[in-house]
Amino acid sequence: MRVFGWLFCASGSVFALVSAAQNPAAATPSSIKDPKALLAAVAPVYDFTNPALKPWHFKASYQTYDQDGRAGELGTYEYWWASPSVFRSTWTRGSRTESEWHTADGRRVETSSGDALHLFETEFPKELLAPLPDAKDDDPKATWLKRDTIALGKAKAPCVEIIGKRFVEQRGAPFPYTEALDNVKPPTYCFDPQQPILILKSLTDGVTESYGNFVGIQKRDLPRSLVEAVNGRRILAVTVNAIGGLDPADPALTPPADAKAGAASTVDVTEHWMNGQRIEGDNPIYPDEAKESRLSGTVMIEAQIGKDGRIHDLQVISSPGPLLTASALKAVGKWEYKPYLLNGEPVDVRTTINVKYALRP
Repeated sequence: MRVFGWLFCASGSVFALVSAAQNPAAATPSSIKDPKALLAAVAPVYDFTNPALKPWHFKASYQTYDQDGRAGELGTYEYWWASPSVFRSTWTRGSRTESEWHTADGRRVETSSGDALHLFETEFPKELLAPLPDAKDDDPKATWLKRDTIALGKAKAPCVEIIGKRFVEQRGAPFPYTEALDNVKPPTYCFDPQQPILILKSLTDGVTESYGNFVGIQKRDLPRSLVEAVNGRRILAVTVNAIGGLDPADPALTPPADAKAGAASTVDVTEHWMNGQRIEGDNPIYPDEAKESRLSGTVMIEAQIGKDGRIHDLQVISSPGPLLTASALKAVGKWEYKPYLLNGEPVDVRTTINVKYALRP
C-alpha cells in the first residue's frame, strides 16, 4: 500500500511552451536573500496539485543500480490524471508490476504481481513533482532556514539549508545554530541562479538528488532527468520520455475488476516517522578497522517491519563497503519499533533506514 500525501494533479491536452520560471519579470533566485522568500518563490513552479491544471499523462523510464554501482533492470513508470480525485500510477520492472487507481467515488484500489518493488522506486515520482521541503519545515520553533550557496561553474547557485532543532541538539549545540556541525550539512536545497527550479537536493544521510533537462508545462517546470545517489554512487536514474494531454475518458483510468481495495497488508512509511517509533536496539558500532582505513559514508537499508514491531527483512541498497555493511546489519537487525497502526490495527511496514558513519576531523 502506498499512501501518497504528495499526490499531484493536473488536467487537458494543451501544454504551455513557456514556463513560470522563464518569466523575465520575476526575481531571480540568486537575487532573493531571504531563505523563506526563496522557497516561496520556487513553490509555484512545483504546484502540480492545482485544480486549474489540465489533464495530463507522462511516462518515464528508470535504471536501478546495485550497491556496487552495477546497472540492474530497467523499469517504467506512468502517471495519468483526470481530476483531483481520479488518477492512476503504474510501475513495471521485469516481472514486477504495481498499479493503483483513485476513483471518483473516493476509492483507492490496486493490483500487483511479482516481488515488491524497492521503496526508492515507488517514491521517485514525489521527487520529480513535489521535491521541496514539507510545510512543517516552516515552523520557526522546530526549524531554522539558512541561506547558502554552492559553486555552479563560474556562478553560485543559491541554496536553503533546513536546520532542524533535533539535528542541532543531537550535536550538543543550542538552537538555532549558524555554524557547521561535525562537518555534516543539514538537508539542503539548491536552485538555478536565474530560474526558480530545484537542481540539487542533499540530505544528511548521504543521499543526493540532482535534476536537469527541464521542460515547461502549464507554467510549471518538470525535470526530465533525476539521479539519486548515496555516498556518490547512483542507485536510480530516471528519464521522462513522454508528456502529453489526456482524455478524461481514457480506459487506463478505469481499474480492472480484480483490483483490490487499498487496505493492503504493507504500508510505506518514511524513515523520519519510524525513527520516532523505535523502542529497542543499540546503534551500530563503527568498526576500528573501518576507521583506520578512513572508510566512511552511509549504509542505506530497506527494511520490512512486522506487525509486532520487529525487523523481518533487510536489503542493502547502497554501502561504502563490506565492513560498514556488516556493522549496520548486525545492529539494525535487532531493532524494535512500536507497531504501526492503520485505522487502529497494526500493519506491516516498509521503510528506509540510513546508517551514517562519519569520521571525526
